[in-house]
Amino acid sequence: MTTVLVTGAGVRLGRAIAEAFLADGATVFTHYNRSVPDHGEPVQADLTDMDSLSALCEKVGQVDVLVNNAAGWDKVPLADVTPETYDWMQALNTRAPYFLIQKLAPTCVINLLDVEVERPVGGYSHYTVSKAGLEGMTRALAKELAPRTRVNAIAPGTVLMPEGMSAEVQERLRLATPLGRFGGAGPIAQAALYLASASWVTGQTLHVDGGRRLA
Repeated sequence: MTTVLVTGAGVRLGRAIAEAFLADGATVFTHYNRSVPDHGEPVQADLTDMDSLSALCEKVGQVDVLVNNAAGWDKVPLADVTPETYDWMQALNTRAPYFLIQKLAPTCVINLLDVEVERPVGGYSHYTVSKAGLEGMTRALAKELAPRTRVNAIAPGTVLMPEGMSAEVQERLRLATPLGRFGGAGPIAQAALYLASASWVTGQTLHVDGGRRLA
């Protein structure tokens, strides 16, 4: 039976991905920091803290598939970014996936990116830097860890709306998506299942964005 760890599995995309693997018959460790999952085998850790991350790895042990989904996404203009703000974003979005891969040594890694890495939005530069680093890591480790481990990524477009987003902004985002609709979490979960089973695919970023990258 396949064993999977999904980070940030309590809500939104992480929850959908974990549920998809569970429905596929996998044993799924559902990581969380504050939002406790009610599915899979919940395991808590603050991934920005290396001691907490190491304890998580000891508890989980060996996994076949690692889905690096947990991420921070805060809007902070460049002038207001502090070293602490910057370091926290990098620790969660880039450093944690790197050391989870190192410590767990899975045979399949799926990193969650963002189409906005290629289409940056003002006020999210420290976030964009962290996700761009994760994209580079995907390619670098795909080469370094082959042939034992495959490393791929998913770059979602506009799938789930953040809390508090106005109807006006939502409509603007919808119109900026060539397929003319929001994807929801389902297509991202489908992509994760595909990459977990695609035995001759590595070092790739699968854009699941309704064509947003082309707009």
